[in-house]
Order: sequence, then C-alpha cells, then structure tokens
Amino acid sequence: MNKVFKVLYVDVYRHYHNPNNANFLKVLQKSSRLTKYGPGFTDKEVLDKGITNFIDNNKGFDFIVTEHMCIMWDEKDPLKAFKSSTLEVDLGICSAFLEDIKDYFVNNHNQKIKKLFFCNFDPYNISIKNIELLEKSKCYLITKDHKFWYQSNELENLIFEDFNDKVNDNWFKFISLPSTKKKVISYHTALDKNEFCSKRFIKRKYDISIPGVEYHSRKIASRELKLSNYAFKIGKKSSGLRRKIISRLMQITKSKTILRYYQDSYSKGINDSKTCFTCGSALMYTIRKFYEIPAWGSLLLCEPLEPLKHLGFENKDNCIFVSLEDLDKKLYEIINDK
Repeated sequence: MNKVFKVLYVDVYRHYHNPNNANFLKVLQKSSRLTKYGPGFTDKEVLDKGITNFIDNNKGFDFIVTEHMCIMWDEKDPLKAFKSSTLEVDLGICSAFLEDIKDYFVNNHNQKIKKLFFCNFDPYNISIKNIELLEKSKCYLITKDHKFWYQSNELENLIFEDFNDKVNDNWFKFISLPSTKKKVISYHTALDKNEFCSKRFIKRKYDISIPGVEYHSRKIASRELKLSNYAFKIGKKSSGLRRKIISRLMQITKSKTILRYYQDSYSKGINDSKTCFTCGSALMYTIRKFYEIPAWGSLLLCEPLEPLKHLGFENKDNCIFVSLEDLDKKLYEIINDK
C-alpha cells in the first residue's frame, strides 16, 4: 500500500477572487492527510504557542507547505497584502503568526520535515531580498519549471505593457540555476469540478469574449474585432472600472456574496461565449485562462505560444492559434463553420 503523507498547510484563512489557491488546497486534501494551521484555521490559544509546538503535538509531518504571503510580507506593513482578500479572521491576530512562520521557514532546517513553498504570486518583479529569503529557506518550490520563464530581453512586446518598467530578471535567473531546478515541483494550476460546462455551442449568445486584464494583445484583439467588417456579438469586458469597483467593495465589506458574484459573472462571460481569446501578457505566462476557457466549453483562441506546446495544446485540436491580424477572419470562419 502506498504511504499517505502527513501534510501541514500554513496560511491565513481567506477568500480571493482567483480560485488558484483554493483549488491547490483541494489537491492537497485529495492527495494527503492534510492539516491546516493559521488564523481562521486554528484557535488563537494554539497559535500563541507557536508552530513548532503545534508540529510536536501532532507528532510531526512529512511536509509543511506555505505560500508567499506568509513569508514575503512587507516589514513596514506585514498585513498589507491581506487587505485585498476576504478574510475569515481579524487581521489584528495575524502579525505574531506571520513572524513565527517566517522564522520557521527561513531558519528551521529540521531534516525530517520537507518544506514546500507554493509560488502563488507574480514573480516578474520579485526583489533580490526575497530571492535570498527563498534560498535561505531551502524550500522545494511548487511552480512552473524553467521552460516557462523568459528573460526580459526575449519579450519583444514587453514595452507595450503598462507594467513593463517594473519587470526584472531576478526570478528567471533564480529558477534557471541548476540548484533551483532540482527543487522545482512542476505545477501549473488545478480546476474544480464546478469549473466545467457542456453548454451547447448554439446556445451561447456571444461570438467571442476577451476576459481578464487588458494586456497589450487583448487590447489589440478587442480593437480589431470592433473595427472588423463582420458584425460579431462581443461579450462584455470582465476588467476595467467594473472590476475595480467590485474589488474595492470586497475589500471594504469582506462580503463572500460579492466575491461569489464576481466569480460567477466572470465564468458566465466565458460560458455565454462561443469562443474566447486570451494571452498571458507579453510575459508569455501560461495563465489559468488557457485551462478555464475550454473547461467552460468555449473555444480557446490564442496566439502561438511555445510554452503551450509543453502542456499539450495543439492547433485545431484543443485550441485555435491565431494572429491578431487575421483574428476576425478566423472567427468568422469558426462562427460560420467554414
């Protein structure tokens, strides 16, 4: 019989509009004997005794897992990163917990417990200080391996992105080191069973939608479709002012109802569309949308992207590769079954 590993997941219990973290927890739940530790998961009296005491009382674990918000926090404002989430706990009790967890991950090197760091963050502007923190922690990294990251000078369209002046090569250099490659557990994302839909093509009211943040390629695609001679039915944007207002409401009210509304309206936009165009920005990230769009039964349209080939995406099999110049023509052929 295969061994079932004991895994301790350490975090602040919170909800966020992107389900990546929640789904990762479900993966751990299905594949291990999972225990959760942290504000919202654990009583304050237990947290006050510290993580080492908790581990000892549970007779140890095979693995302990955390993510960036627990060890990469801003020393001037440790709780800053949590303020955009819907929390199940008062932020006031989190500061001591964060200090305890950071100290454990960085300074405790108990060989019996393997430390895993879930890289659930955008590393394009990670600081040298946080790279050094990861190196010192000697954690294994749950992230995409080196084939999916690029140096900034390889990204020809980066200059057109709003965030281009914030991009550095620190993460690329770190993930490309032979010593780091040995510690990478390659992981991209996971979809929950409620993220799948088999709604018929002809029942979808929009010809195309372009969900998400307005990256350079998405802006061009949107503009070209609006200027096209073909009268496409284009879905409403899921970004812009409306998204900012909903995000702000979630921060102020901490309402799970507003959070669910945001998530449902986002998925409905895909579900109501025959096709969806997406991209991973000029950074060429293999983002969740590459999986979400076909899962919701919409036809994935995207520019040819080398990393997608490593993940099994094949033109005219499970997606359609398009160029921005002929997107409207390709869409017309698809809609009219030509």
